[in-house]
Amino acid sequence: MKVGVVPAVLVFALDIVWMLVVGAVFSVWVYRVNNGTFRWFIAASAVGGFAVWHATVGRVVLFFAEAIAAFLRRLLALLFLTPIRWLARQTGRCAGILWRVTGRRLLSVWKRRRAIRRTERFRRMFHQDVTFGERGERS
Repeated sequence: MKVGVVPAVLVFALDIVWMLVVGAVFSVWVYRVNNGTFRWFIAASAVGGFAVWHATVGRVVLFFAEAIAAFLRRLLALLFLTPIRWLARQTGRCAGILWRVTGRRLLSVWKRRRAIRRTERFRRMFHQDVTFGERGERS
């Protein structure tokens, strides 16, 4: 399997971040256990452990990084995207059926109510104009 530049850089960056996090947590824990006495050999062993990891297991992980990433992409698509797509498709079908059954009638009801509201508003405005702004009294 051909290993690209991006996976190599990504694995190296993840290795560095992992070493820093584990080294910091381990150093703080050992500092607390040793009653505030810092031991240099512990920090040196953390750096040595990273070097051994990067030279051995890190290379194997780098070799399989693209295959692992492709497998995870397929797995996530299977577990998450497929059900979401199916649900979206079913929702679209139901919406289409509802629109065909009730949509045109619903639109006509909305248009009719809007026309009635507009007519009532114009009727009130006209009534105020005829009565010169007074309430219900005609001159």
